[in-house]
Amino acid sequence: MPLVGIILPMLTLLALLAFPQTSLGADAHAREQEARALFNRGYDLDEQGKLDEAIAVYDQLDQRFGRDKSPDVRESVASGLVNKIWVLNQQDKPDAALAVCDQIEARFGQDKTPIIQSLIAAMLINKSVSLRENGQPDAEIATLDLIEKRYGKTKLDETRRYVARTLLYKGKALKRQKKTEEALAIYDLAEARFGHDDFLDTRAQVAEILITKAITLEQPQAAIAIYEQIESSFGEDDDKDVQAQVAEAREHARKIKGKARARADLRAIDHDAHTLFNEAVKMAQSGQSETALARFAQLDARFGDDESPEIQKLVAMALANKGVTLNQLGRHQAAIAISEHLEARFGKTKGVAAIMARFNQAVALERLNDLAAANLVYDQIEKRFAQEKSPEVMEWRAMALYNKGGNLNQLGKPQAANAVYDQLDKRLGQHQSPDIRKWVIRALENKGKYFYRQGKFQATVAVFDQIDKRFGKDTDPDIQAMLKTVRANKTSLQP
Repeated sequence: MPLVGIILPMLTLLALLAFPQTSLGADAHAREQEARALFNRGYDLDEQGKLDEAIAVYDQLDQRFGRDKSPDVRESVASGLVNKIWVLNQQDKPDAALAVCDQIEARFGQDKTPIIQSLIAAMLINKSVSLRENGQPDAEIATLDLIEKRYGKTKLDETRRYVARTLLYKGKALKRQKKTEEALAIYDLAEARFGHDDFLDTRAQVAEILITKAITLEQPQAAIAIYEQIESSFGEDDDKDVQAQVAEAREHARKIKGKARARADLRAIDHDAHTLFNEAVKMAQSGQSETALARFAQLDARFGDDESPEIQKLVAMALANKGVTLNQLGRHQAAIAISEHLEARFGKTKGVAAIMARFNQAVALERLNDLAAANLVYDQIEKRFAQEKSPEVMEWRAMALYNKGGNLNQLGKPQAANAVYDQLDKRLGQHQSPDIRKWVIRALENKGKYFYRQGKFQATVAVFDQIDKRFGKDTDPDIQAMLKTVRANKTSLQP
């Protein structure tokens, strides 16, 4: 995933400055001017969409001046390398971008120059975001810890704001790992350290940290107390960014109070809807398919017009499960119709219900022996849901790619199938969810079986070795069972 620009926009050193000549001499002055000119040329090329040329210029800047000790030259070189990260991400080369992050960290991480320290801190924050989106939460937190350890005691305002942002992101990362108490402790630390900071950007971030703490608490009354604290501390602040946070706090407080007034009615509706949904799912799982279909229809009739987003999500899930049940009954055309009805009714929404319905439509087409049409639906799934980060949605994506590969094999296109299996591995192979990794292993197994059918036993063994090397230490029981089969198959091929 690309390093997003929420903290660090594409850097520009603006125009070519006319530095006054100093005691450093004309040669040093000329080097500073030339380095800055190269940086600006790379930036201009990127703005024009000439990405390969921009990278070439940033590389030239690094090659010519990478060992220069002048602070101004080092600033240009470091800024050029940071911009190279952005260009690589525009080219969808996240691994190369992360490699440049590591290169910058190794070369400039200990630099004492204030502007470079600020640059590195911001770059590391964006690296942590990339690692999070790449499904590497432990590496994300390790990067945030590095920022805190290195810059936590800095007196520089520009860098202090990045430290505050680091604590905010670390708290959110811990919350995603369900370490709520640790997350709240981080927010308390950030408030204690930066709560009385006069720097504008830091004040806005303190307000944001307090809002995030209130949301994390999931305790309405405690949250309202924090929102009132924000109002008291920052309500008269003239800064627009601070005022934006104050306005958000007011809105959160208003919603909590509004929800409290209607909570009793909402709780009753929500309870009834979930009870009906769970009954329908239980019946479908126990083989009472017709009764399950009736329950799903009843839920839609009773709650389909409810405006609550949660109830609407439940109705969509009911329709998606109805399609699955119809497929199980062999009523494939009806299952396709349900998928199309869900799409027409809820629009091109995202989330589990939407991808589940589209996947079920593809399965129905497979059952009708229209594998080419099924693969078109799988292609639409990948295009539409490729940017979603929910593990549940990503698992459906993995299954869609796996099924597409299987269909291509049945259509007599094994090489195209292997290409799809490679896509599945490339896009989802590093994810930490066992449910996703299982589909990657199955895809690689199929690839190995193709080589076996071709009589390419060494290639088959190589694929099985790759599976063992990458997933052999996985602690998930199902994956260990799969690895046992892979190893047995590999052993049977060896003399």
